[in-house]
Amino acid sequence: DYPTEQRNYAGCVTALDEQIGRLRAHLKAKGVDQNTMIWFCSDNGPESKANGKNGTAAHFKGRKRDLYEGGVRVPGLLVWPAKISTAKKVDLPCITSDYLPTVLDALDIDHPESDYVIDGRSLMPIIEGDLKQRDSQIGLMYSGRIAWHKEQYKLLSYDGGKAYQLYDLVADPSESKDLAAEKP
Repeated sequence: DYPTEQRNYAGCVTALDEQIGRLRAHLKAKGVDQNTMIWFCSDNGPESKANGKNGTAAHFKGRKRDLYEGGVRVPGLLVWPAKISTAKKVDLPCITSDYLPTVLDALDIDHPESDYVIDGRSLMPIIEGDLKQRDSQIGLMYSGRIAWHKEQYKLLSYDGGKAYQLYDLVADPSESKDLAAEKP
């Protein structure tokens, strides 16, 4: 009794769930399920504004191809039974660029910065419970627009650096109050 678009979406989610289940069963059959990292995050932001049919960003400002939180904030999961035995929620900002340095760190592989700089940072301190605040920034750029996250703040420029918006994502995750004039 659901519209075609909603049935197709539910079918995609069901197929994804089935395939991840197959992958986990295969890893278990090979005896490597406990020490294999499985990372998952959703695609960023809902696609269109048309009647809310293609997703919602809830209270977050922005949509896909936007650098506001509604366009970039997504849920993420890491399953790694050998290292993470109980579920925990992490509120620190992370980015898919953190995957590579985390895997290198977990495997104890050195990466000399003289070769090239890796975007992101290892999440091992978060996984091990030793990090309460991100110690590196996150930069995003899309179509001439720039966002820079540092600690609880996000600085945005949508016009090539002529004007800025500043948001405190801890106090105002919905980005409803621009602090740029108050905190130049």
